[in-house]
Amino acid sequence: MLALAVAVDAAAAPSRFVDVETARVLVEENAATVLDTRGLIAFARGHIDGAARFDWYDTREGAATGGRLPTDLDALARRFAEAGVDDARPVLVCGDGGQRWGEEARVAWTLDVLGKNKVHLLDGGCAAWREAGHAWSVGPDFAARSGGFTARPQFHARATKADVRRALADPNITLIDVRARDEFDGATPYGEARGGHLPRAVHLDWRTLSDADGSVLRGEALRSRMNEAGVPGGQPAIVYCTGGVRSAFVTELLREHGIDARNYDGSMWEWAADAALPLE
Repeated sequence: MLALAVAVDAAAAPSRFVDVETARVLVEENAATVLDTRGLIAFARGHIDGAARFDWYDTREGAATGGRLPTDLDALARRFAEAGVDDARPVLVCGDGGQRWGEEARVAWTLDVLGKNKVHLLDGGCAAWREAGHAWSVGPDFAARSGGFTARPQFHARATKADVRRALADPNITLIDVRARDEFDGATPYGEARGGHLPRAVHLDWRTLSDADGSVLRGEALRSRMNEAGVPGGQPAIVYCTGGVRSAFVTELLREHGIDARNYDGSMWEWAADAALPLE
Protein backbone atom coordinates (compact mmCIF):
# COMPACT_ATOMS: atom_id res chain seq x y z
CA MET A 1 0.00 0.00 0.00
CA LEU A 2 1.35 3.39 -0.94
CA ALA A 3 1.79 5.88 1.86
CA LEU A 4 -0.62 8.78 1.66
CA ALA A 5 1.05 11.91 0.38
CA VAL A 6 -0.10 14.61 2.77
CA ALA A 7 1.66 17.92 2.43
CA VAL A 8 1.84 19.57 5.83
CA ASP A 9 3.34 23.00 5.24
CA ALA A 10 1.34 25.48 7.26
CA ALA A 11 3.32 28.41 5.84
CA ALA A 12 2.46 27.54 2.24
CA ALA A 13 -1.08 28.92 2.34
CA PRO A 14 -3.67 30.18 4.82
CA SER A 15 -5.22 27.24 6.60
CA ARG A 16 -8.86 26.33 6.11
CA PHE A 17 -9.05 25.10 9.71
CA VAL A 18 -7.78 27.91 11.95
CA ASP A 19 -6.93 27.97 15.65
CA VAL A 20 -8.61 30.27 18.14
CA GLU A 21 -6.00 33.03 17.98
CA THR A 22 -6.15 33.18 14.18
CA ALA A 23 -9.94 33.21 14.41
CA ARG A 24 -9.79 36.11 16.88
CA VAL A 25 -7.71 38.13 14.43
CA LEU A 26 -10.15 37.34 11.63
CA VAL A 27 -13.09 38.52 13.71
CA GLU A 28 -11.67 41.45 15.67
CA GLU A 29 -9.17 42.85 13.20
CA ASN A 30 -10.40 41.72 9.79
CA ALA A 31 -14.14 42.10 10.48
CA ALA A 32 -14.89 38.57 9.34
CA THR A 33 -18.49 37.46 9.00
CA VAL A 34 -19.11 34.71 11.56
CA LEU A 35 -21.57 31.93 10.68
CA ASP A 36 -22.62 29.61 13.51
CA THR A 37 -24.02 26.32 12.26
CA ARG A 38 -25.21 24.89 15.57
CA GLY A 39 -28.87 24.48 16.49
CA LEU A 40 -31.15 27.22 17.78
CA ILE A 41 -30.90 26.18 21.42
CA ALA A 42 -27.11 25.95 21.41
CA PHE A 43 -26.87 29.30 19.65
CA ALA A 44 -29.21 30.99 22.13
CA ARG A 45 -27.20 29.66 25.05
CA GLY A 46 -24.13 31.40 23.73
CA HIS A 47 -22.28 32.28 20.54
CA ILE A 48 -19.38 34.34 19.22
CA ASP A 49 -20.26 38.00 19.58
CA GLY A 50 -21.76 39.20 16.29
CA ALA A 51 -22.28 35.74 14.81
CA ALA A 52 -25.26 34.88 12.63
CA ARG A 53 -26.79 31.42 12.81
CA PHE A 54 -26.77 29.55 9.51
CA ASP A 55 -28.45 26.16 9.09
CA TRP A 56 -26.88 23.66 6.71
CA TYR A 57 -30.41 22.79 5.58
CA ASP A 58 -30.35 26.08 3.70
CA THR A 59 -27.61 24.65 1.47
CA ARG A 60 -29.68 21.77 0.12
CA GLU A 61 -32.37 21.51 -2.52
CA GLY A 62 -35.86 21.46 -1.06
CA ALA A 63 -37.13 20.43 2.35
CA ALA A 64 -37.41 16.69 1.65
CA THR A 65 -34.69 14.26 2.65
CA GLY A 66 -31.70 14.98 0.44
CA GLY A 67 -28.35 16.70 0.51
CA ARG A 68 -27.85 17.87 -3.06
CA LEU A 69 -27.09 21.54 -3.61
CA PRO A 70 -29.96 23.59 -5.06
CA THR A 71 -29.87 24.33 -8.77
CA ASP A 72 -30.40 28.06 -8.18
CA LEU A 73 -26.97 29.02 -6.86
CA ASP A 74 -27.70 32.73 -7.17
CA ALA A 75 -30.57 32.37 -4.70
CA LEU A 76 -28.26 30.44 -2.39
CA ALA A 77 -25.70 33.25 -2.60
CA ARG A 78 -28.42 35.74 -1.65
CA ARG A 79 -29.21 33.63 1.43
CA PHE A 80 -25.57 33.85 2.47
CA ALA A 81 -25.58 37.60 1.82
CA GLU A 82 -28.59 37.96 4.13
CA ALA A 83 -26.45 36.32 6.84
CA GLY A 84 -23.70 38.88 6.29
CA VAL A 85 -21.43 37.19 3.76
CA ASP A 86 -19.75 39.79 1.58
CA ASP A 87 -17.32 39.58 -1.33
CA ALA A 88 -14.84 41.78 0.52
CA ARG A 89 -14.87 40.19 3.98
CA PRO A 90 -13.44 36.86 5.14
CA VAL A 91 -15.82 34.31 6.65
CA LEU A 92 -15.32 32.29 9.82
CA VAL A 93 -17.62 29.27 10.18
CA CYS A 94 -17.98 27.59 13.56
CA GLY A 95 -20.00 24.67 14.83
CA ASP A 96 -19.63 21.78 17.22
CA GLY A 97 -16.03 21.11 16.27
CA GLY A 98 -16.78 18.05 14.17
CA GLN A 99 -18.61 16.41 17.08
CA ARG A 100 -22.11 16.44 15.59
CA TRP A 101 -22.30 16.01 11.82
CA GLY A 102 -19.73 18.46 10.49
CA GLU A 103 -22.36 21.03 9.49
CA GLU A 104 -19.81 23.83 9.72
CA ALA A 105 -17.75 22.18 6.98
CA ARG A 106 -20.82 21.70 4.78
CA VAL A 107 -21.48 25.44 4.98
CA ALA A 108 -17.82 26.30 4.31
CA TRP A 109 -17.70 23.84 1.41
CA THR A 110 -20.84 25.38 -0.08
CA LEU A 111 -19.22 28.81 0.02
CA ASP A 112 -16.23 27.28 -1.73
CA VAL A 113 -18.49 25.98 -4.51
CA LEU A 114 -20.08 29.43 -4.78
CA GLY A 115 -16.64 30.95 -5.34
CA LYS A 116 -16.21 32.74 -2.01
CA ASN A 117 -12.58 33.16 -1.06
CA LYS A 118 -11.12 33.46 2.45
CA VAL A 119 -13.44 31.00 4.15
CA HIS A 120 -12.17 29.46 7.38
CA LEU A 121 -13.37 26.87 9.89
CA LEU A 122 -12.77 27.31 13.63
CA ASP A 123 -10.81 24.23 14.66
CA GLY A 124 -12.32 22.83 17.84
CA GLY A 125 -15.60 24.63 17.24
CA CYS A 126 -17.39 27.35 19.17
CA ALA A 127 -16.40 25.72 22.45
CA ALA A 128 -12.74 26.48 21.75
CA TRP A 129 -13.57 30.17 21.32
CA ARG A 130 -15.49 30.34 24.58
CA GLU A 131 -12.81 28.48 26.51
CA ALA A 132 -10.26 31.02 25.27
CA GLY A 133 -12.30 33.78 26.93
CA HIS A 134 -13.12 35.78 23.79
CA ALA A 135 -16.27 37.88 23.29
CA TRP A 136 -19.34 35.69 23.85
CA SER A 137 -23.01 36.63 23.60
CA VAL A 138 -26.12 34.97 25.00
CA GLY A 139 -29.54 35.25 23.44
CA PRO A 140 -31.56 34.38 20.33
CA ASP A 141 -30.62 35.01 16.73
CA PHE A 142 -30.55 38.57 15.48
CA ALA A 143 -30.86 40.42 12.18
CA ALA A 144 -27.38 40.04 10.71
CA ARG A 145 -25.77 42.80 8.71
CA SER A 146 -26.45 42.17 5.05
CA GLY A 147 -23.59 41.66 2.66
CA GLY A 148 -22.92 41.91 -1.03
CA PHE A 149 -22.07 38.44 -2.22
CA THR A 150 -22.23 37.26 -5.82
CA ALA A 151 -22.01 33.60 -6.79
CA ARG A 152 -19.07 32.71 -9.01
CA PRO A 153 -19.48 28.92 -9.06
CA GLN A 154 -16.36 26.76 -8.88
CA PHE A 155 -16.97 23.02 -9.07
CA HIS A 156 -13.46 21.72 -8.41
CA ALA A 157 -14.50 20.44 -4.96
CA ARG A 158 -17.88 18.98 -5.95
CA ALA A 159 -18.84 15.60 -7.45
CA THR A 160 -22.20 14.86 -9.03
CA LYS A 161 -23.93 11.50 -9.48
CA ALA A 162 -22.59 11.42 -13.04
CA ASP A 163 -19.06 12.01 -11.77
CA VAL A 164 -19.40 9.12 -9.34
CA ARG A 165 -20.73 6.80 -12.04
CA ARG A 166 -17.67 7.56 -14.17
CA ALA A 167 -15.38 7.10 -11.16
CA LEU A 168 -16.66 3.56 -10.60
CA ALA A 169 -14.80 2.53 -13.73
CA ASP A 170 -11.67 4.56 -12.95
CA PRO A 171 -9.23 2.83 -10.57
CA ASN A 172 -7.25 6.06 -10.36
CA ILE A 173 -10.02 7.70 -8.31
CA THR A 174 -10.51 6.66 -4.69
CA LEU A 175 -14.08 6.47 -3.37
CA ILE A 176 -14.19 7.20 0.36
CA ASP A 177 -17.22 6.36 2.51
CA VAL A 178 -17.01 8.37 5.74
CA ARG A 179 -20.14 7.06 7.49
CA ALA A 180 -20.18 4.80 10.55
CA ARG A 181 -19.21 1.17 10.03
CA ASP A 182 -22.75 -0.15 10.43
CA GLU A 183 -23.93 2.20 7.67
CA PHE A 184 -21.12 1.04 5.41
CA ASP A 185 -22.20 -2.55 6.08
CA GLY A 186 -25.84 -1.90 5.19
CA ALA A 187 -27.69 -0.07 7.99
CA THR A 188 -30.07 2.67 6.84
CA PRO A 189 -30.69 4.88 9.91
CA TYR A 190 -31.45 8.07 7.96
CA GLY A 191 -34.09 6.99 5.50
CA GLU A 192 -31.86 5.78 2.68
CA ALA A 193 -33.77 3.80 0.06
CA ARG A 194 -31.17 1.01 0.12
CA GLY A 195 -28.25 0.02 2.30
CA GLY A 196 -24.63 -0.77 1.54
CA HIS A 197 -21.78 1.16 -0.01
CA LEU A 198 -20.39 2.06 -3.41
CA PRO A 199 -18.39 -0.67 -5.16
CA ARG A 200 -14.67 -0.63 -4.14
CA ALA A 201 -15.26 2.23 -1.68
CA VAL A 202 -12.79 2.59 1.20
CA HIS A 203 -14.31 3.01 4.65
CA LEU A 204 -13.03 5.90 6.76
CA ASP A 205 -15.24 7.00 9.66
CA TRP A 206 -15.09 10.79 9.65
CA ARG A 207 -15.09 10.91 13.46
CA THR A 208 -11.65 9.32 13.55
CA LEU A 209 -10.13 12.39 11.88
CA SER A 210 -10.62 14.58 14.97
CA ASP A 211 -9.25 14.47 18.51
CA ALA A 212 -11.51 14.23 21.55
CA ASP A 213 -11.67 18.03 21.75
CA GLY A 214 -12.84 18.32 18.15
CA SER A 215 -9.51 19.49 16.71
CA VAL A 216 -8.70 17.95 13.34
CA LEU A 217 -5.78 15.57 12.93
CA ARG A 218 -2.72 16.95 11.19
CA GLY A 219 0.71 15.85 10.07
CA GLU A 220 1.79 12.35 10.96
CA ALA A 221 -1.43 11.64 12.87
CA LEU A 222 -3.49 12.30 9.77
CA ARG A 223 -1.11 10.36 7.53
CA SER A 224 -1.25 7.39 9.88
CA ARG A 225 -5.04 7.35 10.09
CA MET A 226 -5.48 7.55 6.32
CA ASN A 227 -2.99 4.78 5.72
CA GLU A 228 -4.71 2.58 8.30
CA ALA A 229 -7.95 3.00 6.35
CA GLY A 230 -6.23 1.85 3.16
CA VAL A 231 -6.50 5.09 1.23
CA PRO A 232 -3.93 4.91 -1.60
CA GLY A 233 -1.55 7.82 -1.90
CA GLY A 234 -1.39 10.34 -4.69
CA GLN A 235 -4.88 9.72 -6.08
CA PRO A 236 -7.84 12.09 -6.40
CA ALA A 237 -10.79 11.12 -4.22
CA ILE A 238 -14.57 11.41 -4.15
CA VAL A 239 -15.96 11.49 -0.61
CA TYR A 240 -19.54 10.61 0.29
CA CYS A 241 -21.79 9.99 3.30
CA THR A 242 -25.59 10.20 3.57
CA GLY A 243 -26.30 13.75 2.47
CA GLY A 244 -22.97 15.44 1.83
CA VAL A 245 -22.39 16.83 5.34
CA ARG A 246 -19.92 14.48 6.99
CA SER A 247 -18.24 14.08 3.63
CA ALA A 248 -17.87 17.86 3.33
CA PHE A 249 -15.88 17.84 6.57
CA VAL A 250 -13.48 15.21 5.24
CA THR A 251 -13.28 16.90 1.83
CA GLU A 252 -12.30 20.21 3.43
CA LEU A 253 -9.64 18.51 5.55
CA LEU A 254 -8.16 16.54 2.65
CA ARG A 255 -8.08 19.54 0.34
CA GLU A 256 -6.30 21.57 2.97
CA HIS A 257 -3.57 18.93 2.94
CA GLY A 258 -3.09 18.95 -0.80
CA ILE A 259 -5.36 16.05 -1.77
CA ASP A 260 -7.65 16.49 -4.78
CA ALA A 261 -10.86 15.58 -2.97
CA ARG A 262 -14.43 16.25 -4.07
CA ASN A 263 -17.60 16.05 -2.02
CA TYR A 264 -20.53 14.11 -3.46
CA ASP A 265 -23.31 16.23 -1.99
CA GLY A 266 -26.10 13.95 -3.21
CA SER A 267 -24.42 11.01 -1.45
CA MET A 268 -26.42 7.96 -0.36
CA TRP A 269 -29.77 9.72 -0.23
CA GLU A 270 -29.50 10.34 -3.96
CA TRP A 271 -27.50 7.27 -5.02
CA ALA A 272 -29.57 4.67 -3.17
CA ALA A 273 -32.82 6.14 -4.51
CA ASP A 274 -31.82 5.16 -8.05
CA ALA A 275 -32.36 1.39 -8.21
CA ALA A 276 -30.27 1.17 -11.38
CA LEU A 277 -27.10 2.18 -9.54
CA PRO A 278 -24.91 -0.48 -7.90
CA LEU A 279 -24.35 -0.95 -4.18
CA GLU A 280 -22.44 -3.59 -2.26
